[in-house]
Amino acid sequence: MRSFSERSAMGRRLSGRFVAGMSVEEALRACEAVNREGIAVSLDSLGESVTVEAQARASAEIYHQLLDAIEARGLKANVSAKLTQMGMDFDPELAERIMGEIIVHAAAADSFVRVDMEGSELTEPTLRMV
Repeated sequence: MRSFSERSAMGRRLSGRFVAGMSVEEALRACEAVNREGIAVSLDSLGESVTVEAQARASAEIYHQLLDAIEARGLKANVSAKLTQMGMDFDPELAERIMGEIIVHAAAADSFVRVDMEGSELTEPTLRMV
């Protein structure tokens, strides 16, 4: 389904209302356009349930890029992340470290982080970590 929505013209038309872009730059341009309408934005890099540290770190890097751009461009925006995207499924301590780094970065950029609630089996672990 993801491949269809990312690579086909019909999929991009259907998902375009909900997905601001396939790259950080596309998402930032969409954020700027919405900000011009007076609306604040929450940016989320799609993905969850990573299985190795390298994937978790790569996911985190996208959030650091977004936070740098929010600050540099003066955007009215924040980020929203999933704990499983940061490794909670296989290493909760890693996920907590990565999210801590993102939160510190967000505070320095005068922004903040929303933590997405995922499946019901993750409710308690998510609340404990937050």
